[in-house]
Amino acid sequence: MTKMMNPRKNKSVILRKWIRIKKRRKLRKKKIKEVSHEWELINKQKHIWLRKPEEITKEEYVVFYKSLTNDWEEHLVVKHLSVEGQLEFKAILFVPKRAPFDTHKKMNNIKLRVRRVFIINKILKVIKKNFVKKCIEMFNEIAENKEDYNKFYEVFSKNLKLGIHEDSQNRAKLVALLRYHSTKSGSEQTSLKDYVTRMKEGQKDIYYVTGESKKAVENSTFLDRLKKKGYEVVFMFDAK
Repeated sequence: MTKMMNPRKNKSVILRKWIRIKKRRKLRKKKIKEVSHEWELINKQKHIWLRKPEEITKEEYVVFYKSLTNDWEEHLVVKHLSVEGQLEFKAILFVPKRAPFDTHKKMNNIKLRVRRVFIINKILKVIKKNFVKKCIEMFNEIAENKEDYNKFYEVFSKNLKLGIHEDSQNRAKLVALLRYHSTKSGSEQTSLKDYVTRMKEGQKDIYYVTGESKKAVENSTFLDRLKKKGYEVVFMFDAK
């Protein structure tokens, strides 16, 4: 005998098969979206301090200096240095034409780039000696041009004197950078080294007189006796 299938049950089986077939068709039609990005390198240049000095133009130094300091004038002198050895670093030192308003304020927020990233750096104490050494070298290079050094000294003479007071290790080098008017210098200023070359035979001391102004020391009664003997006297006063 042939067993007859329940019509309702048969209909249910057909319906389930139709639902499975429909789901498969939906899966086949499903689209997968893929997002891709294309990156374009905009800044292809090295940081200016990582480049060779001979490859950098004066205009590039000026632009970098102004962006760094917000100064509207260009710098007086720039020194691009690379220190190698136990500690290696590159730096650019600028001497401005005018002293900043807070030039006498000790800076504790100096920033360095380590692996090209700005950080507040405690190793500043380690490289301080190198910076000071290079700065003194730079000042001596400026001194080779009398006109440039006169501009520099007019602005930063007080800083040099303060350095002599605070930095005993480099005191002798900083003293060599000082300039003074004297009884024989006229309108120019003289270094103590040049003074020594003009000392009279047998003279063992440097003679100087202090006062509030150039006019005050020029009229000092202490000068007469020394001038009669032909001794040069250094004028020490704070320029106004």
